Amino acid sequence: MLRGILEVDITAATLEVAVEQALGELGCSRAEVETTIIEAPVRGFFGLFGKRPCRVRVKLTDPAFVARRIAEVLLGKAGIEGTVQVFPVRQRIELQIDCAEPALLIGRHGQTLEALQCLVQTLVNRWGGSPMPLTVDVNRYRARRRASLERLARRLATRARISGEPAPLPALSLPEQSLVHQVVSQERGVAARSVGNGPQRRLVVLPQS
Repeated sequence: MLRGILEVDITAATLEVAVEQALGELGCSRAEVETTIIEAPVRGFFGLFGKRPCRVRVKLTDPAFVARRIAEVLLGKAGIEGTVQVFPVRQRIELQIDCAEPALLIGRHGQTLEALQCLVQTLVNRWGGSPMPLTVDVNRYRARRRASLERLARRLATRARISGEPAPLPALSLPEQSLVHQVVSQERGVAARSVGNGPQRRLVVLPQS
C-alpha cells in the first residue's frame, strides 16, 4: 500500500518527462522527493535502433511530507474533500486538515481524530527514516478544545474551593488529563486527583485545606 502512495517507478522517453509524471502521481514537488535513475535513456542509432526509454524511481523521504501525503490519501479513501498543510515545529510534525465536514474526522470528544492521528503516525513510522512525533488537527479543533478544557478546569476549581465538595470531570484522554492537572495546579486551595479504575477512571478536582 505505502509504496504506491509514497514511491513510484516511471518509464518515459526522457528523464524530465518521467520525473514530472511521477510528481503528478505523488502530488508533490521536486523539493519533496528523492529521485533515482534506474535506467538512463538511450537515443539509439539514427534515432531508431537500440532506443531505450528512461526509468526512474521517485520516493518521498521527508517524514513531514510523508505524513501529509498519507493524510491526503486517507481523506480521499474516506470520500472527504479537504486540504492538508504540514508544519514542522520543534522536532515534531503538525498536520492541519481543513474540510467542510470536520465532525466526520473529529468524532465524539475527538475520538476519531485521535484514531486518525495514531494511524498516520503508525504509517509514517512504518515507512522508515527518522521517526518524528506528529499531531493531526482538523479545522483547529485542538486549540478550541484546549481553551474549553482550561475554562472548565478553572470553573470546577472555583466550585470545589467555594463548596468544599469534589468536582468531577467527564472522561478525558491522557493528554487532556495532563492539561487539567496543569491548570488546576495553578489554582489555590484545590488539587486534581484520579479516581476509579479502567473505563470508570475520572479526574476529580478536590478542595485542599
